[in-house]
Amino acid sequence: MSPDTPSSPNTSSPDPSSAILTSSRPSTSHVPLPALKTTLQEAVRARGNTYRTITALVFYWEDDNTGAKSDVDRLEKTFHSAFGVKTIRVELKKNDPMPGYTVTDEFDQMVRRSHLSNPNLQSLIIFGYVGHGSMDTNNGLCFTSSSGKKILWDFLLARTQYPPSACPYDLFGFLDCCYSGVATRSNPTRSIQILAACGPRETARSRATSITFTQRFCREVEHAQKFHREKVSIPKLFQRLQETKNARTPNPQLGNLGGLTPIVIPLQNLPPPGSPRPSRVPVRTTFPDPDEQHVLVQLTLAGPAKEVTTEFRRFVETLPVPFKLSIVDAFQTTKSALILVRMNWETWARIDAVLDLEPVIGVIIGRSLIHEDALSEVPLVGENIPFHQKGI
Repeated sequence: MSPDTPSSPNTSSPDPSSAILTSSRPSTSHVPLPALKTTLQEAVRARGNTYRTITALVFYWEDDNTGAKSDVDRLEKTFHSAFGVKTIRVELKKNDPMPGYTVTDEFDQMVRRSHLSNPNLQSLIIFGYVGHGSMDTNNGLCFTSSSGKKILWDFLLARTQYPPSACPYDLFGFLDCCYSGVATRSNPTRSIQILAACGPRETARSRATSITFTQRFCREVEHAQKFHREKVSIPKLFQRLQETKNARTPNPQLGNLGGLTPIVIPLQNLPPPGSPRPSRVPVRTTFPDPDEQHVLVQLTLAGPAKEVTTEFRRFVETLPVPFKLSIVDAFQTTKSALILVRMNWETWARIDAVLDLEPVIGVIIGRSLIHEDALSEVPLVGENIPFHQKGI
C-alpha cells in the first residue's frame, strides 16, 4: 500500500512474538518459578481503569488513494455509536509544510480540553491513523501520503511525553496501514496499547479489493455491543480479530508499550432498566476451551524438573478464569523443566504485557492429534467469573 516501499507478501502464519516488544519484561527462558509466579500475579491484579472521559483523534491524508476516508467514516460512526465518543478528524492537506506538527497540535489541544473538563481524573485518548504506511532507513514506521510526504510514528509517540502529557490519561492507538507492527516503544508512565493492522514486515489489506482492518475492528466492536456487553477490552478485541482472520488476512498485532492495566472501554446503548437481558453463557468448569484458537508457548523453569512442574501446575489452578491457560506437556532437561502451555489470544496478550513469552511455538486449534491433552479443572468460586460474563 505504500507508494515508496517495496511490497511485502502477507504471511498466513501469525507471529505473536512480534506483537508486544517491551524489552524490559522478564524472559521465560530458565526463569525461577517464584519470579514467574510473582510476574503472573502482577498481570492478574491489573484491572481496567475507569475513564471519566474518552476522546478520539483520527488522521488521514487528503490525497490518500487507498480509500482511507471511507474507513475513517466507518470508524467515526463506530466510536460514536459504541463508545459515545465524538471523533476529531484531521485531514492532512497535501500542501501542509509540517503535517506532523498539525497532528500533534490537535492532539495537545484535545488532551488539554480533556484535562480541563476533568482535572486529575483518568481519561482515555484514542489515537488513530488510516492510510499508507512505509518504513524509513532506520526501520521506523512512517505514515505516508500518496505524494510521498511522511510523518514518523516515533515523533508522534514522543510528543505524548511532553506537556500537556502530564495529564492522567491512557492511550489506545489504532493503526491501519502497512508495516504498522513496527510501532513499538517502551513507555512505563501510562498504559499504552497499540492495535496494528499487520506485522512489521507485512503490508495491510487493500481498501479497494478487501475487507479492511478498520472494517473488521468496527464489526467486532459492534458485535460486542449487539450482545449487550457493558464494556470491551482491547485484548478481547485482539483475540476476536485473530480468531476471525483467514489465511489471506494480515496478522494483527497488539503492542503493550507501557503499564500493566488493560484498556477497557465502556459500551453505549445498554438496554433500559428492567428490560430482559440475554441469557448468560453457562460457566465452563474446564479451560481453556479446546475448540478455540490458542497460542502454544514454551516455558523453561529453573530447578528440579518434577518439583517445579508440580508446583507450577498447582499455581496455574489458582489463577482466575479470565487467564485461560493449561499445561499440555512437560519434560525434564539438564537443570530445568521444559513446559508446553496453551492459552487463548486474550490471555496471551494480558500475560505478554509483563512476561516475554518466548519462544512462541505456534498457533493451534483443537486438541492434540496424538493424544487428548488433559485440561485443568478449576473450581469457580469467589471472583473467578469469566470476562465474557463481566462484559469485558
